[in-house]
Amino acid sequence: LNGEAFFKVAKGQKFDVITEDGIITVLGTQFNVNTKAATLEVKCFEGKVNVQINDEVITLSAGETVRLLNKNIYKSTTHRERPTWMDSFSSFESVPLIEVIREFERQYNLKVYMVESLDTKQLYSGMFVHNNRDMAIKAIALPFGLDYTINKGIVSLDKVE
Repeated sequence: LNGEAFFKVAKGQKFDVITEDGIITVLGTQFNVNTKAATLEVKCFEGKVNVQINDEVITLSAGETVRLLNKNIYKSTTHRERPTWMDSFSSFESVPLIEVIREFERQYNLKVYMVESLDTKQLYSGMFVHNNRDMAIKAIALPFGLDYTINKGIVSLDKVE
């Protein structure tokens, strides 16, 4: 898998989802796998899944999440019953700003240009909607003290003076 997908697997059925960074083995469950942008993230919504990253196998139960970012493994929880993209918004927890911007570009089919001094490795936690471009870019820009302009399909991000 290269990208993001939600799986709903009938009980008693077993298969593997193979990604560049790991293997997810399932047995009758609901889970989401996101391999976009140099990250592997698996969220279990029902049942259990095994996530193999290198030689380590991590078993996730419903409500648990594992993320591989910069070769570090982070475990967390989710209270959601399904992936946020299924409800027309993207959510992020401690994700580099550049990855959030790439997802915004993908969702809105726009190009984002940033001031060179912007540290795109800063971590972002938040969300943006998929049905309102202005609200979405505000949700990204404001936490970092950024200003934005949109002109002819191009978004420019700059530091607030």
